Formats: sequence, C-alpha cells, structure tokens
Amino acid sequence: PADGKSRTWCPLDEGDGSKAPEVAGVAGKPRDVETMQKIVQTYRGCVRRCYEAVQKEIPGLKGDLTMSLVITPKGKVKEATLNKDRSTLFTPKIVDCAADTLKKLEFGEHPKGMESKLNYPFNFAP
Repeated sequence: PADGKSRTWCPLDEGDGSKAPEVAGVAGKPRDVETMQKIVQTYRGCVRRCYEAVQKEIPGLKGDLTMSLVITPKGKVKEATLNKDRSTLFTPKIVDCAADTLKKLEFGEHPKGMESKLNYPFNFAP
C-alpha cells in the first residue's frame, strides 16, 4: 500500500481497539458513516489476516466479504455478522475471525446516544 504498511498490518498488535478513533485519525469527529468506515479501513489488515490464514489451506480462495456491524451508543460493536446478500465469500473460519476481530473495535460515543449500523465490504484475492 501507499502508506508503506503491509496488507496485514494490524493496529491491534500494538493495543486493544479502544483507541480506534485515535489510530484512524478521526478522534473527536462525529460518529457518521464516513468516520466509521475510516476506522474499519484502518483495521482492515487485521481482517485480511483471517482470510490469509484460510487461503493457505484453500489456495485460490477469493471473494467479497461484507460485514454488518451494529454499534452501541457508547461505541462498542454489539453485533458483527456476515451480510449474505452482499458477499460472495462465506467460509465460516473467515467470517467468525472477521466478526471476532471487528468486535474488538470501539467507535466512540454517538452524540445523540443512538445505535449505528454499518456495512463494510472486504475484497479478498491471493
């Protein structure tokens, strides 16, 4: 990537997901779709590791994985599930690993105390 980091660079190696807004450079910004996407994008290498671990067992494995997140008013990920309608990759090991990884992220409090929903697509190819 252009930022010089590997495709599997993962900020979770250096700390838990409670500082995700700071790591993504969006601390203090309102929790809107753009801000939430930026946070997930910053941590995409963590999810890519899920794919690469399984891809070693299944060479040629590729496809789109869209994860649906439900984020609590306080910013915790309450649900991280596969959006089957928007995905072409359904391998349970990848889906479960991606869900577990995304549940570690925190998105900051919602200014109006509301839940947020986000669909985020990951495209995986060897």
